[in-house]
Amino acid sequence: MSPWTNYTFRVVAWNKIGSSLPSFHSKVCTTSPDVPYKNPDNVEGKGTEPTNMVISWTPMPEIEHNAPKFQYRVYWKRGVTGETWSSHDITDWKKSEHIVPNLQTFEKFFIKVVAINELGEANVSPTEVVGYSGEDFPTDAPTNLTLVQVTSSTSALLSWAPVSPASVRGHFK
Repeated sequence: MSPWTNYTFRVVAWNKIGSSLPSFHSKVCTTSPDVPYKNPDNVEGKGTEPTNMVISWTPMPEIEHNAPKFQYRVYWKRGVTGETWSSHDITDWKKSEHIVPNLQTFEKFFIKVVAINELGEANVSPTEVVGYSGEDFPTDAPTNLTLVQVTSSTSALLSWAPVSPASVRGHFK
């Protein structure tokens, strides 16, 4: 049974011939509240603009809240040694995202979302995922483009000097 839930019961008699009609409902049985037993699924972080990151997750259904005052605590920190966690509480359990503004373009972040109710945080550790702030156009173009060889009537071999990774400002393609 789930914590902080109302149940009623009915009983059916059964033998090799079949089953009886069900009994009347029992009195309501209410289970005790408890901390959440899990954290939200499908946590991710992606920028929708060059200077933000949208942290999103799948909202948890009410049956998983386990007590009143359910909320999410969203954590993020830059993917650099020595950084500390920032956090924000989301009190509307139906919400599924938090936008972090004013970030550098395409920075790596560690992200986690914790389920909390009036009795405390979930009794399992949240999954930590990697996310990135938004991408932007690359700042540099490759240089030293050279035709190495014409290999057929429809193809050629080219070479160029690569751009610096910092100038890509996004996932390299």
